[in-house]
Amino acid sequence: MELTESRKKLLDEQDAILAHDELTDEQRSRESAIESELKALDSKIQKEEIRLDRKAEQDRLEARANQPARRRMVPDVNTGHSRSEQRDIAKFSLGRALRMAAAGEKLDGAEGEFAQEGREEARAAGINVSSNSIMIGSVALRSEQRAHTVGTANQGGNLVESTSGSLLDALFESLAFGRLGNVDMNTGLVGNLEINRMVRGTAPAEKAENAAADAHSVTFEQVALSPRRLPTYLDVSKQLFLQSSERNLERRITNHVTSELKVQMEKSYITDILGTAGIGAVVGGTNGALPTWADIVNLAGALTAAEVDPNMIQYLINTSVETYLMTAPKTVAGADPVDSVKILSETAMGRLAGRNYLVSNVVPSTLTKGTASGICSAILAGDFSGYSIGQWGGMEFLVDQYTQATTGMNRIHCAVYHDGVVNDPAKFAAMQDALTA
Repeated sequence: MELTESRKKLLDEQDAILAHDELTDEQRSRESAIESELKALDSKIQKEEIRLDRKAEQDRLEARANQPARRRMVPDVNTGHSRSEQRDIAKFSLGRALRMAAAGEKLDGAEGEFAQEGREEARAAGINVSSNSIMIGSVALRSEQRAHTVGTANQGGNLVESTSGSLLDALFESLAFGRLGNVDMNTGLVGNLEINRMVRGTAPAEKAENAAADAHSVTFEQVALSPRRLPTYLDVSKQLFLQSSERNLERRITNHVTSELKVQMEKSYITDILGTAGIGAVVGGTNGALPTWADIVNLAGALTAAEVDPNMIQYLINTSVETYLMTAPKTVAGADPVDSVKILSETAMGRLAGRNYLVSNVVPSTLTKGTASGICSAILAGDFSGYSIGQWGGMEFLVDQYTQATTGMNRIHCAVYHDGVVNDPAKFAAMQDALTA
């Protein structure tokens, strides 16, 4: 208070001096001295404000630490959240949070609580969040039960308790890598995650009872998963933004994020696998080749030779390869070339060469081999526990009302923090020059 009062007196004195049309030497000297004093006072005031802000933040943290624990007291066997936490999650609405952000309002209630948790979670993970963004904590974006009013009784309505597929769960469950089942998935990380990548060497061999054992030269090299920001955005009309229900707005965001972000995430994971030294390989030809039954079998064979559990091997292909394999004959040496049995039979019940397979169009179909420029597809086989995926914090949102203002649109930016790395190259094999026509 004393500093600001002193500053006000100096400003008043300076204004009185500068009110004269012409200044005397004495007035100029005094005005210069006042300016120096004001600069010194400004520096003191700024330091005092920083000190007071730090003290207020410390008081807030101490008050929060001294509050009775409200969360994770009686974990639910299905969700892992306490009943109190589940009630808080049930109150959270991403749609309401985005509307409040668009209106420039401070988030309150469950939205404010989970936004604060999101910032703390991001800070702990080493993620810098811009001051005008909102970071929603991962707890609020995991699976939860919510009650939704769907209308009046004679219109099929009433209050309905339904499972709400939350944003982070919907995103990771939509990944082909998630559906493969045994990927090393690490969510809610704090800081970098060090992964020991296996480098296989000499396999152990049986010895006589008293014979010395061979050195088993499996070694490890350390690779790190660190948060990489993957952004996307969605344009929503301002009219829809204001008039649509919060639930409908949240559904639009969820659908967009799961369709856009998963494509970019899977592209980076598949590109990483295909570019990792030490994975097995099946080569079609100098200028690529149509994949044969032998090629498909040999991909799995490259993995069994590396002592990978054969029961864990699965294929990952794109729709171009799937379509070709469903029409290509499964011919073998000495057999009738007109073979009615196809490589991928319609009676195979989702199995390729006796193993599970998944289809994802992020598996590249624009690779080049020799003169086959931009038309080759990849076919992957692997035990996908050989791949590690990391996810940090919750999700970052920013409502931009200005970029598309002339078209009456709000642009909603969203970002997730993730990374992926091959932890055992010997668990993968690929054919990267498969032609489909």
